[in-house]
Amino acid sequence: MEDPAIVAGDAAVITRMGVPSRVGEETALREALRPFKQIREILNPGTLEGGDVLQIDGKMFVGLTKRTNRSGIEQLGALVSELGFEVIPVEVMRGLHLKSSCTYIGDGTIVRVPGSVEEAVFTEYNTIEVPPREAPAADCLRVGDRVLVLEGYPTSRRQIEAEGFETVTLEMSEFEKCEGALTCLSIVF
Repeated sequence: MEDPAIVAGDAAVITRMGVPSRVGEETALREALRPFKQIREILNPGTLEGGDVLQIDGKMFVGLTKRTNRSGIEQLGALVSELGFEVIPVEVMRGLHLKSSCTYIGDGTIVRVPGSVEEAVFTEYNTIEVPPREAPAADCLRVGDRVLVLEGYPTSRRQIEAEGFETVTLEMSEFEKCEGALTCLSIVF
């Protein structure tokens, strides 16, 4: 759900998928968003997937991965700068997408896998580091006052709760088999 489009204020940026097998997924999402948002698009040679875009208070941290290239990041910057967003590239060393290894749960707090992303860009945030053996738990999602966390990662859940967040665990093992998680099934509107 999140990979084919990024919502930025009054606009929706339709992405250009980084692998051929996913090309075309954006078509239905473009049409679903058109009545609500101004449509902008990433063009060839750019590739950009929404799982690489972490939005925090007017900033878009964008992971440089196998699915998102520099051209895609530069195009996104040009498309959203006039809307008041700052685009910040982030080197991703491990994980399919940036949000596979690093998510924002609000209140100035990120959850991440240590050593998976360029950490210097996140120094202004409180950081919860999940154990590497629980890496999928870094992809969590705040909805209202609760943080949704993958079931089966008790240490990570306890760490998030210790920082004052209420958690809800969800069984997502079938999505985990294809490197999917909670943010993959959502789109920030």
